[in-house]
Amino acid sequence: MLLWKALKHRGTRLLWIGQLTSAVGDEIHRVAFVWLSVQLIGSDTGYLASLSLTASILMSFFGTRIVDHLPSERAMVKLDFIRAIIVVIPVIFYLLGLPTFVILVVCAVAISAFSALFEPVVMETVPKVAHEPALLKAANGLMSTTFRLGRVVGPAIVGLLGTFIPMIHFFTLDMLTFFISAYSIHAIRLPKSDPIALPPFSTKEFLRNYKASMALLKSKPAVYRALMAK
Repeated sequence: MLLWKALKHRGTRLLWIGQLTSAVGDEIHRVAFVWLSVQLIGSDTGYLASLSLTASILMSFFGTRIVDHLPSERAMVKLDFIRAIIVVIPVIFYLLGLPTFVILVVCAVAISAFSALFEPVVMETVPKVAHEPALLKAANGLMSTTFRLGRVVGPAIVGLLGTFIPMIHFFTLDMLTFFISAYSIHAIRLPKSDPIALPPFSTKEFLRNYKASMALLKSKPAVYRALMAK
């Protein structure tokens, strides 16, 4: 069985654990954020969800330079630590008795934005971990399960523990999932490589990269079809 083959391989297993833990944390954060927002502003919560998705789209276009210069495994660890710090800020405000709603919204938007960078870096890392064609196929199949499992496990955890702990502390739990993810990815121990020096950001550079992406889609129909299917 392909998935079992991938799980038996140490590198793909650790990468899968890291991505799965991160996906579960994302879902815990999403459910807890919606519950808290509904309690505070009711049906207007939908606007906050749209705001978070907008931040995710914008970060996908303009934020890749945050991690582009780093080796992929270091980029994932960096993103996990950034998100862990962001997600615990509302908890600190809550414990200090400070107003939490505005900071909750700001942090939720930031989490959504940085999470948009995580999946592409994972996709870049899989071929580095799974070198053989058969193993790579198995690893790709395994990685596709993480989002689906996260959608099941994350809300289930909130539902099971919601009567025992304050909703705000699901953000604390989310912070722990990011640390577990970072440790798991670091444990893969891929060969070290130096960061890539990037030139300063410019509009010309962005447009050049955009045109190169469009040229790739035109020259590689399979990539275009995969993008449309995604």
